Amino acid sequence: MISCSCLLLIVLAQDPDAHRIGNFSISFKERHPLSALKELSRRQGWNMAEVRKNEPGLEGLKIEDESFDVAVPETYSREKSFGLFVWISPGDSGMVPREWLEALAARELIAVGAANSGNSRGVAYRIGFALDAVHNLTRLYSIDKKRIYVSGFSGGGRTASRVGLAFADIFAGGIYQGGMDFYKPVADPVDAKKEFRPTFVKPEGDLLTKARTESRHVVMVGQEDFNRPSSKAIFDVMSKQERFTRTTYVEIPGKGHEPADAETLGKALDTLDAPLKDARPKK
Repeated sequence: MISCSCLLLIVLAQDPDAHRIGNFSISFKERHPLSALKELSRRQGWNMAEVRKNEPGLEGLKIEDESFDVAVPETYSREKSFGLFVWISPGDSGMVPREWLEALAARELIAVGAANSGNSRGVAYRIGFALDAVHNLTRLYSIDKKRIYVSGFSGGGRTASRVGLAFADIFAGGIYQGGMDFYKPVADPVDAKKEFRPTFVKPEGDLLTKARTESRHVVMVGQEDFNRPSSKAIFDVMSKQERFTRTTYVEIPGKGHEPADAETLGKALDTLDAPLKDARPKK
């Protein structure tokens, strides 16, 4: 009888994309089970009939027709587990900003993002593609499941926050840049008569506990960003009212609505990793 581990090695050996190094585009053959409309709707609180009406091509989607951009550091080795950085871009390219590649490689992170998954595409597609990236990359590479992170900017940041909170059983945390969504209404600090409305439902049971106490979240926004008031207000509610214990707020001085520079991103990644390093046995 062949053991499960040996069977996995055989499958990887037969797949030409397994353990591939460098920057490249790839197509996948399978979707994540949670990418199914029923599962997405359950976790996001969607009416399935409305989603079918607004996104008629969703249920018939062929994942092999989609493209994902991947960046695997030259230092990657199948003998050592790397982290996975899933990027949700506001634009059409799935590749992370080029200036981030060195910071990601230094922290032993493989980057992946879906192409054609920008702000013009429905959020159901974008969430599903983030899950699909995890499902397939963890089969092709040695991935540390404690270091699977999601990030995005602007509309991608909002989508990433939905993913990081509602799928805390898949993602260990995230960096939500230039935009943040939440599961409950949050008062607008600028206008007491207004509030930032919830965009998805509150996670339940163990999933919520995991998101609150185990997942690591970084809310990041430029000092001059028009989304700063909502991002800061949501962070305050998360940390002060909703009892999220591993949430960090990063405000980039002098920056407007733009992604983080490489140095700031690197520090945010270190924040995500810090609880893991703190938990290591003392020598």
